[in-house]
Amino acid sequence: MNADTFQRSDLSTFVSTWNGDRVRILTATTLPFTSRSSVVASLLPWRIASTLEPRPGGLWELVWRQALAEGSLEAVYEAGPVIDCGTPQRYLQANMLFSGGESIIGEGAEVLGSLTRSVVWPGSTVGPSEHLVDAVRAGPRTMYVR
Repeated sequence: MNADTFQRSDLSTFVSTWNGDRVRILTATTLPFTSRSSVVASLLPWRIASTLEPRPGGLWELVWRQALAEGSLEAVYEAGPVIDCGTPQRYLQANMLFSGGESIIGEGAEVLGSLTRSVVWPGSTVGPSEHLVDAVRAGPRTMYVR
């Protein structure tokens, strides 16, 4: 599962139909799979996963590019919705899709003001005179999405 991607796919079929021999990608981009495709999830055979070192690196550079070139990559298309949460705008979009447009308040957060289409992280505070609209409050920081 791509950790910064929101998706509603049932991954059980994606996993249960995998033969375990090839690199398998679940993509939200129409096929064919390329370096620009949106990845929802990936399965790696143990012979490949066991060679990955615990250091920063992207799966495209370490696994997918070579598997694609060798013809040993299996791409499966998923229609969506799939949202890459790599920016505050897309993070908020994913949360609003998940909640049906209602603001999300994390555990232990205190909201004394008001919220519209916003996310308040756990332990954060929204003061009594604050009205957050299209915003993400994370601790003392607020990111407004326009």
